[in-house]
Parts: sequence; C-alpha cells; structure tokens
Amino acid sequence: MGSQTHPRLREHPSKRFVVPEHCLNLDTESQKLDREAHPPINGHGQEAIYKQGPITLVIFTFEPGGFLKEHVVPDGAVSIHVIEGELTIKTPASERRLRQNDILLLAPGVKHDVSAINRSRLLVTVHLEGNEGAGSP
Repeated sequence: MGSQTHPRLREHPSKRFVVPEHCLNLDTESQKLDREAHPPINGHGQEAIYKQGPITLVIFTFEPGGFLKEHVVPDGAVSIHVIEGELTIKTPASERRLRQNDILLLAPGVKHDVSAINRSRLLVTVHLEGNEGAGSP
C-alpha cells in the first residue's frame, strides 16, 4: 500500500456488525461495490461484509486483468470461494485456475496472489487462530 492513505469509504466494522444477526445477499453486496464512487484499486474492489471475533467475510469484485499482489494471513486459515468468473491463484506450491463454485482452502501462512482472467467475484473467509475472544476492530 505504500505511503498512500485513503479516507474510510464505509462505516467502521465495529459499528456495522454490532447486531447479533445478519442476512446477506452476495449479488447485492457485490453490486454495492460496483456502484461505489471511487475507482477500483488494481482492478478490484473489496469490502468486509461480516466481522466477528476470529471470523471475517470479505466480498471481492475483479475487472478483467484485476489483481491482488502476493500477500499472506500469517495467523489465519483462508477460504477463497469463486462466486462468478475465472481467476488464477498462485501459491509457492501451485498455480490454480479457479472457476465459479470452486473453493481454495489455504492454511495459515500460505502466501498467495490473485489475477482475474475475466470479471469475477469472490467470497473470502478468514478464520484467525487464537483470536476466539476478540471483538471487531
């Protein structure tokens, strides 16, 4: 991310997720991302749609050619569920081409990057280890 700072685009998660129950529609959530006024960064948009304790759900939308540079969740398992489209996900052990309804599960500490082949949507779930009692940030 470098030295750039971006103003908060949405209400802080600690306020958004205060109610004990949520019903989400992934089409609606991704359409909200598409309508945001700021341009996508590196051809993708993202939003945490739920965060409670060790669990975070994030919806991603990708334009064709959009990408996420290599990154890692050192203390959390990651589930990457392709809702729509086609992407390539590279890890140190493999390069996988994922399509609609594919799910890639990554153990904590697995570095990975993502490149969209065409317009794509993902639901990413992160489960942080050793964080069961923590609240939202």
